[in-house]
Amino acid sequence: MASYMKVALSFTPGQRVVRVQLRVRLRGAPTGLLLQLAAHHRASAFTLHLQAGVACASVSGAGWTVRRACVQRRPLGDGVWHIVAAERHGNNLLVRVDDGDGWHLNESLPSLTIPGGLEPPPPLDVDKHDGVTVGGLPEFMGVDLVTVHDDLQDTCLDDLRVSGHPLPLSPAVNGTTWGQVTTLEQLTQGCHPSGDPCANTSCSPPLSCHPAWDQPSCSCGPGRRLMGGVCEDVDECLWRPCLHGGSCHNLRPGFLCVCGPDHLGDHCQWAKLAPEGHPLTAPAAIAAIAVSVLVLGTWSALY
Repeated sequence: MASYMKVALSFTPGQRVVRVQLRVRLRGAPTGLLLQLAAHHRASAFTLHLQAGVACASVSGAGWTVRRACVQRRPLGDGVWHIVAAERHGNNLLVRVDDGDGWHLNESLPSLTIPGGLEPPPPLDVDKHDGVTVGGLPEFMGVDLVTVHDDLQDTCLDDLRVSGHPLPLSPAVNGTTWGQVTTLEQLTQGCHPSGDPCANTSCSPPLSCHPAWDQPSCSCGPGRRLMGGVCEDVDECLWRPCLHGGSCHNLRPGFLCVCGPDHLGDHCQWAKLAPEGHPLTAPAAIAAIAVSVLVLGTWSALY
């Protein structure tokens, strides 16, 4: 059965600076829509989707070629929860997997340009009433649902965010301060396998068992790895993740970049936009980049 959800927003996302984020859990290599922000009649769109189990982000619109960025080296179909985030900042597109949840980080950052010109794609004016779609793109004839395009199935979603604001996820939550579910089809609450995968599993110390959906996994846990028979913290600062002269501070788990006055972002990757060119400048529009993950305690599965 096809599934989808639409959300009406109570705020206006930035036209040139916007970030989407969610948690996803799946097995195998499905293809389908995770989350889309679109203008009226989908004249332009910012989309987060799965392509054979790989997280991809794209921008599209009338008059210019679709641009896409995918995290090819980090497929998601291992049955554990992953954080997937994508953002458009001026003329850049970035997609990440597991940033801030453990020590895995993958990203792709192509430049967005209109064919034949040097200007970035036009701004995205999100349709606040009908422009946010999750799990698939419904097609209607009158009031009747005809089909659902890019239908994502057998996948669990949790903690949807747009520009740092948590969105509702039915049937557990139908509304938040930032959005209200307007229509949905074939979403069910819960993403638990039957039984405890670690119930009959013993791990050799210092490893411990962590359920990977329906399979047990012996590991040191997030942000740690086995070194010489001991679980040790991973110092991500050794990988020099902070760009443009930013200072790195190792956390347990993870790391923190302290940026200079001209850059911002989790890796100091963004140059601050000029206020006169973009009224929603970086400090206001990207304040949610480092917001910690909010686990709602309930989630929905798409079937």
